[in-house]
Amino acid sequence: MPFVAKMCVMCFLAVAAVNSQYVEANENPCNLVDCTPNTRCVVVDNEAKCLPTNENPPVKSNSCPDNEQFNECGTACEPSCRNPNPQICTLQCVIGCQCKPGLYRNDNGICVSNCRDNVLAPQETCLTKICPPGTQCEQERINCIRAPCPQPLPKCVKIDPYNPCAATTCPVGTECIVKEVQCVKAPCYPVAECSTTSHNDQCGPYETFQICSSNCEPSCSRKNPVCIQSCGSPKCQCSTGFYRDTNNRCVTEAECSTPPQDNQCGQNEVFQSCSSNCEPSCSNRNPVCIQSCGPPKCQCSIGFYRNTSNKCVTEKECSPPPQNNQCGQNEVCNLSCGSPKCQCNTGFYRDVNGRCVKEIECSNPPPNNQFVFSLAVHRNANVPTASTVTQVDGV
Repeated sequence: MPFVAKMCVMCFLAVAAVNSQYVEANENPCNLVDCTPNTRCVVVDNEAKCLPTNENPPVKSNSCPDNEQFNECGTACEPSCRNPNPQICTLQCVIGCQCKPGLYRNDNGICVSNCRDNVLAPQETCLTKICPPGTQCEQERINCIRAPCPQPLPKCVKIDPYNPCAATTCPVGTECIVKEVQCVKAPCYPVAECSTTSHNDQCGPYETFQICSSNCEPSCSRKNPVCIQSCGSPKCQCSTGFYRDTNNRCVTEAECSTPPQDNQCGQNEVFQSCSSNCEPSCSNRNPVCIQSCGPPKCQCSIGFYRNTSNKCVTEKECSPPPQNNQCGQNEVCNLSCGSPKCQCNTGFYRDVNGRCVKEIECSNPPPNNQFVFSLAVHRNANVPTASTVTQVDGV
């Protein structure tokens, strides 16, 4: 008897990528089965079965109900009365009986040509569901491998403490601002505040502030990135129809600069189609970096380092490190780790004025029942944060 693999299959609603009708998914039970040599995996009755390569599936076309036909590689999103023209579908083969072309599966599982008699009971959505305090409504994931799949049900989930604006409704004319809280006692969660000040005033040209930013902002090098749908930190991003260029500006597609060629690079530079995010520089000649592929651009040739004037120079041409006589009082030049810099001598500590003083001269830290926090609006790294405030519990 052929091996039959039974398993629980979790099927999530597929999220279409930009300009793509299908997305890869792992809902097919065969993706979880390793068949022996000379056999192949097929899906029959929602189960993965390993059959000899020359043996047909046990379901025959003449065993299908009326108005249905057998497909050896059918769609995972069969047209139904609830969704007669599915646009988003997982890319996989489903073997079995499916409705003939021009027919739709109704709620009773029958293939019909007219869906007018298919009564669709109104379903609760996040627009109508009332969640208790401290929770918010989200569409629940569903288990489904064969169409028609039921609509995802709304459910109340605990509010993400790191994105309080997701559960905050601000009055008309205001918008929600996520403010970071830095405190002595953990945990420290950001807070939501409705503000009349628009974040867009702090964004650059052709940028829009996004409370739920995309982790795959379109750029000149990747205009249609395929991305997992997720909510990034609040920040300014390029407006619709604009792309981030190598100069960190948002420009139109026509303004996207053509990647430079070798003869367009500067002295001691070479064009890299897969650039490094950790180019050696005079201040950090041996950076520790995660291997990744950056946008195409010119970078320093091997043996050269980027200086503060943005030129690639030899190690000898890099500015010399500070000498001991260039450091301040109670400071010494540290050359052992990282870029050379002045640090406090042993037994001395850096105070709030930037001086190296003895421990007895340090300012008293706040008691345990106090905390210091700074209110900082999430925006571009180039935008300065708000002022720092000191506060005591209960005040």
